[in-house]
Amino acid sequence: MMPPSNHPATFRLSELPVEMILEIALWAQILWHRETFAAQAPYAGVRRSAAGGPLNTSASLCCEGMDESCRRPICLKVSVPREVRSPAQCLSEAGSHLRELMLKESSNLWLYDNTLLPQIAARSGVRRMTENGHLSIQYGATNLLATHVCACLIPGIASFFDSLTHIKIALPGGIGLSTLEEYFERRGRHKASLLRHIDVEIYSEHSVRSAIRGHRHITAIKSPNVVTSRFSNMRIFCYSPVMTSLCLYQNGARRITFTRSLSHALKACSLSLQYLTIDVGGASFEDLATVTLHSLRHLRVVAPESTAGELLRNLRLPPALDLHLEPVVEWGRACRAWTQREPPYEVPFEAIELAASETDACEFSQYALTLAMPDQTNKIFTWLPTADTAGSAIWASLVTMGLDVRLDRFTGPQDRASARLPEYVGLALADSMRELLPVLADPESRDWRRCLPFEHKGSARRSLAVRTGDYNRSESRSGAFDSSFPKALYDALRYVVHTVLEIRKDSPIAQLIFGKDSWLPDRSLAYAHILDKLDAVRSICFASPLLPDGIPFTQNVEGVLAMAHLEALALYLNTPVEGDVYPCPCLENIAFELHHALPSGRLSPASDLTQLFNSRERLRSGVCVAIAITDLSAL
Repeated sequence: MMPPSNHPATFRLSELPVEMILEIALWAQILWHRETFAAQAPYAGVRRSAAGGPLNTSASLCCEGMDESCRRPICLKVSVPREVRSPAQCLSEAGSHLRELMLKESSNLWLYDNTLLPQIAARSGVRRMTENGHLSIQYGATNLLATHVCACLIPGIASFFDSLTHIKIALPGGIGLSTLEEYFERRGRHKASLLRHIDVEIYSEHSVRSAIRGHRHITAIKSPNVVTSRFSNMRIFCYSPVMTSLCLYQNGARRITFTRSLSHALKACSLSLQYLTIDVGGASFEDLATVTLHSLRHLRVVAPESTAGELLRNLRLPPALDLHLEPVVEWGRACRAWTQREPPYEVPFEAIELAASETDACEFSQYALTLAMPDQTNKIFTWLPTADTAGSAIWASLVTMGLDVRLDRFTGPQDRASARLPEYVGLALADSMRELLPVLADPESRDWRRCLPFEHKGSARRSLAVRTGDYNRSESRSGAFDSSFPKALYDALRYVVHTVLEIRKDSPIAQLIFGKDSWLPDRSLAYAHILDKLDAVRSICFASPLLPDGIPFTQNVEGVLAMAHLEALALYLNTPVEGDVYPCPCLENIAFELHHALPSGRLSPASDLTQLFNSRERLRSGVCVAIAITDLSAL
């Protein structure tokens, strides 16, 4: 008998039966197609104030521009981005045997492929026709993926564009934005258009962080068969009476105006529309008409705090939809007008909101109230009496709360994080940890795929996030920091949390979780600002992985859990407040996930942590906290 080998067994895909190889390849193609042409994938991430690179570097006209990640496109005359290749194409290049097998044995496989490369598209079958001197090509595949490419794409796809059903394009406006918009408008409007999924992103000709002069008015274009419509930085978008998903994005530095054209488009698809995202940080809304969206499951709105209410006021929403509101605030600019010359040196959010109420601008509290009663936005944003939120069974069921905090980007390792207003504070609500975790882990799209039809859901997922609009200003670094407000970060957290809790006095929060990528408090005062109204909370959870060995802890670190975070929480819990009462008297456990083995010296064993959180005085008060290292979704 041969001795056992110390080397792991090797496995070669080509050794599998032919039928299994083709089945794997086909499923890979289907999944790739599904993800590539997703209806609600985000154009920009949570952080939008990262420093943008200069745009004055040399580039040919066709490559003039940057995407939201500050990347320049690749000129198609030089190379083709690897990201546009399908699984079948990659697999066929892995060896001659696999290539021969896939070319000879599978005809349906290539129908899901990308028509960007003619030699690949031809594998799905091809017909060439000439009409009036113009060449027309029709491939068996009807999908076009062309992201991170140059404007040379447009003339290259003219011969087969009319046969496409799914397109996803991201390119600079090197041949002129008006020319591109006219191109897609003309092709999309055609009565014979086959387009079902259209996704067009135009790279910014400016730095994505620079203020852009002038206004854009957005126009809706009817395309007969469009089911999914996605447009970024375009002055047009397509819609149809059968559309189920609409996603619109504009660079936050750009001033955008939506008019009755938006209402007309929404009304046309009011019976079919299920998913709607308007992510336009510089939007205003004028002359909108009232639209009832009967089937809407998922709504996400990113727009200025002062104007987003005008959109919501004109939407009649189902009471059980998943709702995610992200008002863009300018707290930094407002704070510059409020210099505190005497204690308590706190950011006067109430005064700032009161000033807004004396104008036509919307208040932050109105957005919080909308989370509880989305079907009453017409009353909420006209200050008419609304129903008591205590009567909403859905709102009462949302007893699990998540926090996601991102610091101002100028906060350095040696800075006090508390002294700067945050870039982003997100608060999410669901009825259980299992429902909340996917929403918290996907702050850009909020787990839109799992929005169930109303007849199959007993609850909903809601979130309210504030993001700064001050990053477009040249003085953003000084604007986020003001020595008059030494705990501006903590004040912002308290204001967001308290505003939401004020609406759910009769429905206390039972579980609190800090998001995986969030900044975490490392001072007891920070926890006091977050937890002081959470008297009924039974569980506090941390989704972040542990701070790895060898990486020093600093106050500006995000997305990791360190001993300093737990020690600060322990200090807060073990310090009695007014009336000699200990904070969070109902707290039963503190939980975190063990993503890997405990690094030496980074986190104490569970027994030591139990002792840390349970001082003798707190135990004598009858309150005991357990430590859980577990799968959070099981809680």
